[in-house]
Amino acid sequence: MIRSHRDLLAVAKGDVEERWIFTVTDDDDKGYALSLESPSGDSWESRAWNAWDALRKLREKVEPLGYRLCCNGARVDAYVSPMSISMTDGGFVYLLPSWRQPRLRKDMVEIFAYAPPSKVGTVSEQDEFYDRWKRRWWIHIV
Repeated sequence: MIRSHRDLLAVAKGDVEERWIFTVTDDDDKGYALSLESPSGDSWESRAWNAWDALRKLREKVEPLGYRLCCNGARVDAYVSPMSISMTDGGFVYLLPSWRQPRLRKDMVEIFAYAPPSKVGTVSEQDEFYDRWKRRWWIHIV
């Protein structure tokens, strides 16, 4: 079954935030396809088996141009768990508290929901945050 949803996604470049056309297509046989179109008509696409990986691939295409996607999946303090990928195709991410482990419902947010530009970063910044976070003394991830 193929499900597709078209909406506007906030995209920031420096201090300027715009709304771009964002399409999410979920195909049971082919995974997720994301497409992003700027007001000037430039467009980018990505595809992966889950929403998390598709979003990261899309971010890797627009970030070198100075754009940041203003969604929870691009927050520096957000990361997906294997369980989220398994149960929601990566459609939800955990916001990682600095002082405790995340809680299932309290810290889970929709991956494409709005996040302010001050909270988002690059894929590299997100990975670095997660690496530091998981090395904390109170958590042991294998």
